[in-house]
Amino acid sequence: MQTTAQASSHANREPPPNVKRGGWFGRNWLRLCFLLVLLAVLGGVGGYLYKFGPILFSTPYHQTIAELRHSPQVKQLLGEPIHDGWFPVGSVNNDEGEARLYLKLHGPKMADGHESTADVSVQARSVEGEWGFTQFDITPSGGQRLSLMDEISGPPPDLLPFNGNNAQTPPSTTEATPPPDVKIDIPDMPSDSGKK
Repeated sequence: MQTTAQASSHANREPPPNVKRGGWFGRNWLRLCFLLVLLAVLGGVGGYLYKFGPILFSTPYHQTIAELRHSPQVKQLLGEPIHDGWFPVGSVNNDEGEARLYLKLHGPKMADGHESTADVSVQARSVEGEWGFTQFDITPSGGQRLSLMDEISGPPPDLLPFNGNNAQTPPSTTEATPPPDVKIDIPDMPSDSGKK
């Protein structure tokens, strides 16, 4: 009796014959999905850095953010701390020493039940490796454009923004010494009146 009971229990434990396991995709579909999601994330990050990295890692961008965070007018308009958007627009040309940046700022100060925002427009130039601003404007949402040029560190030496008042005027002629008298002898030309 015990031998037949043991034999029947052994028969119940053995796997059924000819059970087919799934193919490669059936065994690895979870890994394949993970790999596709990872490639999509890496592609998105790479595309973002390709498009916005030259601006995000540039000196003018970092100087702009630092000036905005220290500006009393910006603190009054938006509150503290301010945050810039994920998608700065513009161009930075290190070879020519010129930069144009357009940013969207967000601050914690509430206006009409919404977070305060502002648009920033910046132009900068580099002189001998030192970046300085030639235009630095902020436009709060629903407000007028304000210039922050009086608050910021200022342009680098020998770089002043053109405003009409600092245009160079030609030197006065009364202060200049008169040119010396110059006498040029011109030879007499034969006249053509005798020839026909």
